[in-house]
Amino acid sequence: MKITADQLSQQVALARSRGWLPLIARAEKRHKLPNGMLLAIASRETNMQDIVGDGGHGRGLFQIDDRFHGDWLAKHGAPGAGTTPRIKDAAEYAAAMLASNVAYAQQKKVGQDQQVRFAASAYNAGCGGAYSGFQAGNCDQKTTGGDYGSDVLEIHADAVRPGDRVLIVDDVLATGGTAAATARLVERLGAEVVGFGFIIELAFLKGREKLDGREIVSLITYE
Repeated sequence: MKITADQLSQQVALARSRGWLPLIARAEKRHKLPNGMLLAIASRETNMQDIVGDGGHGRGLFQIDDRFHGDWLAKHGAPGAGTTPRIKDAAEYAAAMLASNVAYAQQKKVGQDQQVRFAASAYNAGCGGAYSGFQAGNCDQKTTGGDYGSDVLEIHADAVRPGDRVLIVDDVLATGGTAAATARLVERLGAEVVGFGFIIELAFLKGREKLDGREIVSLITYE
C-alpha cells in the first residue's frame, strides 16, 4: 500500500465528513462489489479528492477519463474542461465499470480469488491490458506503476480502526490469496483478525494454508 494507515484513515474520515460514504456504499451494493472497493479506487486515484487530474482528462473522485467517457460526463455535471461529475453519479458509473470488469474476468476464466484484483487492474489498464498481463502471470503488468490492482486490494479494507476485532467474510475460499491480502491490511491498520467465514470452500485448492491457522467457518466444502 502506497499510503500509511493514518493517511488512509484520514481519507476515509474526509469521505465521511463530505457525505460520500452512503453514496459509495449504495453503488457497491447495487453492483455486488466488495465493501470499500470504490473507496480504495478513490484513494489510489486522487487521495480521496474530487479533482481534475491526468493532464485535465481525469474527472472527479474516480478519475473518469473524458477521452473515453466524454458523453457520459457531459450528462452528469462535467460538460467541459475543469469540471467534475456529481459524486453520486460518478460512484454509480465507476461501480458499473468495475462490475463489468469482474464479468469480463469471469468470461475469461480468471480464478474466483483473482477477479477483484483483475477488475481493479482493468479499471486502470482496460480489460485488454489486464488480461494481457494476466496471461503473462500478473494482471498489473500494464497498470500505472505495475501495482495498481494489488494496491487497491490492499487499501480496500475500508475504515478499520486500531483495536477492532474483525471477522472477514467472503463468498468463496479458493486459493486464499484475496482473504490473506485482506487480513494483512486489517492487521496493518492495527486491528485483529478473529477469523474467516465463507459460503463455499474449494478445499482442494488448499486456501486454508495461506490463512495462518486462523479459525475458518465454511458452510459448504468441496473436497
